[in-house]
Amino acid sequence: MYQTISEDPPRTDPTTWLAFGDLNETPVDAGWIHPYQRGQASIQTQNCELTQAFDTQAFLVDVDELDPILDADPDTDMGDIVFNPMRYGRRRESLDDPMEPYWEEDVTREVNGIPVSRFIMNFEYEAPLIDTGFIEYHNLVETDKRQFKELESDDLAVQFNADVWRAKHGLTADPTEHSVRELRVRASFLKEYLEERGMALVLSYLQRRTVEPSDAVAIDESVEVPVSDGTSKREFHPERMPGLGHSCWFYWTCPILPDDIPQSREAQLAEQREHLPFRTQNGHSVTKEGVDDGSAFREIGISRPPAGPEDHDYIHFDPAVLERYRNDPRGGVEEWSEQGLTVDWLDRWIVRLYRSDNEQLVLLVDDLTSIGDTELSHWHQHNVTPVGEVPKEMVQNYVYAEPVDTFAPAQAVLNGMREADSLFESLRSESLFRDIPLDRNAEDLLTPVREDRDEFLQITQDLDNILVERVNQSAIESITGQSAGGTKNAFFDLYEFLADTDRAAELMTPINAVHYFRNEESHDRVQPGWTEALEELDMADNPDILELYRYTLQEVADSLDELESLLQENQTQLE
Repeated sequence: MYQTISEDPPRTDPTTWLAFGDLNETPVDAGWIHPYQRGQASIQTQNCELTQAFDTQAFLVDVDELDPILDADPDTDMGDIVFNPMRYGRRRESLDDPMEPYWEEDVTREVNGIPVSRFIMNFEYEAPLIDTGFIEYHNLVETDKRQFKELESDDLAVQFNADVWRAKHGLTADPTEHSVRELRVRASFLKEYLEERGMALVLSYLQRRTVEPSDAVAIDESVEVPVSDGTSKREFHPERMPGLGHSCWFYWTCPILPDDIPQSREAQLAEQREHLPFRTQNGHSVTKEGVDDGSAFREIGISRPPAGPEDHDYIHFDPAVLERYRNDPRGGVEEWSEQGLTVDWLDRWIVRLYRSDNEQLVLLVDDLTSIGDTELSHWHQHNVTPVGEVPKEMVQNYVYAEPVDTFAPAQAVLNGMREADSLFESLRSESLFRDIPLDRNAEDLLTPVREDRDEFLQITQDLDNILVERVNQSAIESITGQSAGGTKNAFFDLYEFLADTDRAAELMTPINAVHYFRNEESHDRVQPGWTEALEELDMADNPDILELYRYTLQEVADSLDELESLLQENQTQLE
């Protein structure tokens, strides 16, 4: 129905194809609806050239007023249903009453005496825009030209082939196979919107097909068009002059009611809540709905509220589940203890996890309800077979209701910077470090999600920028009375002033290693740093990346703790 022949060559003979005998009777194409399609496509076969041209528009009509629309001629009675304003959103005067202005995008048209509302806004020099009410209803965001995704997920709701539109308007030199601009809407998103408004979406569909030369095809009016819904009309146009070929025009007024769409977006999410299974540590299978209504606990035989350790069960995840929330501005990850961390999404939900000794992330079964419905499938993909014991801090928090007093690696470094900076400022009335980030804003320093050297090197480069590059060099030079020649040298000079040269060299070891790692990450061909960094840390070649990460940051944190102690010991000299 909607496929352009350059993308999907016809599998029928030219005579059947010309007569539209290959159409698919459903307006829902693989879960999508095409409310806008304009342009032309051609393909050369062995014996002839096939050409098709599209002009599909759409409008909304009250479900109770649909019958007169379907009684209308799909060609001559459609009238002017193209919503084509001069300027989108411009306040204009009403032609009937100049004293009552109206928003131009709210205008309606009439089809066979029935008022219909826009669903697609057409522009002369811009791409078509889908109904803004639809965009707002589903809280959609535009991620590419006229392509909209759900804000809470990456699920695509509206798709537009902007590359063809750009080529059509000369905005790119990239060639395209055809000029058919097509805007598609996910049917599941449309269903709920139509139900809420009590509307039907009506497609006013026109496709013209041509076969050249005319002797390569016959006009066969006996070919049936397999379209049952709505009102349709087919017109054959024999070749009028040599070289034009035979053509056939197909008009179709196709109504799409809410009940014609099998499942709404909300129903899809409800199905995931009810049926998407998560494997637990004890070998059970639970769903979010089952946890929420308590049936999951009854089925696996544990009490709520829990009577003891045996009434707890856990779900394990691959650490890669975090990548989405670390790399997307909509999400956030914060490590708040050695094993504990939280994940949040758009401030809509937050969930607590714990990192086991084998790096798996562990979730209390009860907290499955905290994960948003739109994200369940993402977590389900990373649900793994449990390996190892439940994290100790998780048992301490949940089973014994006791707090933990450990720090995550990045948290330990930042705390060390803050403690040293606070004491330094109290003694010198100026800061030692500039703009120390909050823990929740230091995602660049978080534990790598996998054994990946490049990811580790990026973390150390960010750590160098946060730690070394933010040292207040002038404040240190005012203490030592000598020019440092750089922030890292200033760091050494401060340690040397507070202790001695040998002790300063020891305390600078992890900071030097971070700096060497930074050189490696920046592909410094003159001073590569991987080998030098490992030598500074006294670590063997080819270390475990996660072990290297934790060791490096802990050594840096210990160095900063020692700096605070030295500042306290030398208060008299510094004041």
